[in-house]
Amino acid sequence: MTHTLSRRERRWITVVITLVLLAPLIPTVLRTAGLQGIVFRVVSPSLPQGWYWMATQDSLIVGYPTLVCYPQDVVSFGVRRGYLSPDSTRAQSHCPQTLVYVIKPIAALPGDTVTVTRDSLRVNSRPWLPAHVHELDSKDRPLPNAIGTHVLNDGECFALSLWHSRSYDSRYIGPIPCPVAPRIAFPFSPSDAAHVHRMARRLAGITDAGSLSSHDPANEQEEI
Repeated sequence: MTHTLSRRERRWITVVITLVLLAPLIPTVLRTAGLQGIVFRVVSPSLPQGWYWMATQDSLIVGYPTLVCYPQDVVSFGVRRGYLSPDSTRAQSHCPQTLVYVIKPIAALPGDTVTVTRDSLRVNSRPWLPAHVHELDSKDRPLPNAIGTHVLNDGECFALSLWHSRSYDSRYIGPIPCPVAPRIAFPFSPSDAAHVHRMARRLAGITDAGSLSSHDPANEQEEI
């Protein structure tokens, strides 16, 4: 018996075929629109998960998700503990002399003074940020921490996610190398973009950023 496709089925087939044919053109369309960069998916709980585009900037932008490089010892520890995937230790051209890059918001730049406590973090004289530092990871193993005061030297940045308190970032590993050619990530989802923008304003010390609570449900995948 021959099945005749309904109008709705034909429409969906047309949409799927069109998307497949147009997929190779997406980077060109983005460049034409002024969105030069790459498209990728964020799966880490440190940020709203979903599709982002990344573009190279002339300078670092405090608060916005940025491609950063973790040092060798930080990567090795993260892989041993399971905070980073072993697959991520493949050589990355974005990170000379390191093994992995990650996407993290930048909270402080060279010359800034960062003060970390068990429950908060402050950059210079900006308002205190809610940034809990856990003593144990999700498997009850002791965690390192960067509690104390750090004056960032040339080439040093401080990475911090306000989205998830178990983000493997500078509150645990301390200052990291600043990227030489900053690549900033922006989410496609309007709701995610709005939240990332609010998080960036809070990290930059703009106090009218509105309510911003950490997205840290107990049943969500953790990084540490």
